[in-house]
Amino acid sequence: MKKILCLALMLLLTLSPALAAPQLSDSLFSAAKQAAQCLMAGDFDRLTSLPFSGDAPDADEWASFAANYRTDGYAQQDYAVGYWLNDSWRVAVPLRDPDSPDVEVLLLDSEDGYAFSGYRYADWGQVARECAASAHVVWNAEYLPAAPQLFAD
Repeated sequence: MKKILCLALMLLLTLSPALAAPQLSDSLFSAAKQAAQCLMAGDFDRLTSLPFSGDAPDADEWASFAANYRTDGYAQQDYAVGYWLNDSWRVAVPLRDPDSPDVEVLLLDSEDGYAFSGYRYADWGQVARECAASAHVVWNAEYLPAAPQLFAD
């Protein structure tokens, strides 16, 4: 009986991370890519219509946040990655091809997988480290080059 209980507990502990993450909606990838483009283009009014749970940031807040970035004008639309970390999804959109750790990233949080709950600045090196620590990583890409290139340090 003890062996069965130990096996059941081990199985439960092994599966619990897989059960902890809610589904990540594909629509969040599209919204995150659009947000990156609007942020870089200075179209802050359009950012207010992003699917946020609770109150969405206003245009002035987005304009202030955009000052964190060196990149402006255009954000790539080919790649995004979602990963589960610290009880929420993070949807990361690198602003140019993610070929080095210093590529700037728009990082949007989602607690439920269907609406954003926060946003922050990151670089690709941070995203690569966090993806490596996550049990749940979901790519959204028009084409996906070799993984080592994407996670080069």
